[in-house]
Amino acid sequence: MAAQCKTFEIRDEGTHIPALAIKLDPQCERDRYVYASAGYGSNLQAQTSYVILHKLSDRRTEYAPHAWGGYRTMRIAHEYITHRWDDISSGHVVDVRYILGETDTPCESDNAGREQQLSSVSHS
Repeated sequence: MAAQCKTFEIRDEGTHIPALAIKLDPQCERDRYVYASAGYGSNLQAQTSYVILHKLSDRRTEYAPHAWGGYRTMRIAHEYITHRWDDISSGHVVDVRYILGETDTPCESDNAGREQQLSSVSHS
């Protein structure tokens, strides 16, 4: 696969953003050529440093954290996801307030209660 995909629940003060992140992962010379022709670097090291972040709610997509400009929530979340890609799993809650030290504990997913309900129903 020429890319790895994960979903994230991005949270901030009064904010819930469902997102899809795509890490470029060229597997052959053709993949590398396609990425290079789109401006994502000319070598494997440069290309694998990119994580493209897509907001599922309004379909805005950016290729790098700084591209979000002054949009704190997405810039911080994008940096966090990019630097911790291998340590976080799909579905992870990315809590910007916790990352910045504004809260002592990360928030839970809005889906936490639903997962328990679905689990108990499927085992009945």
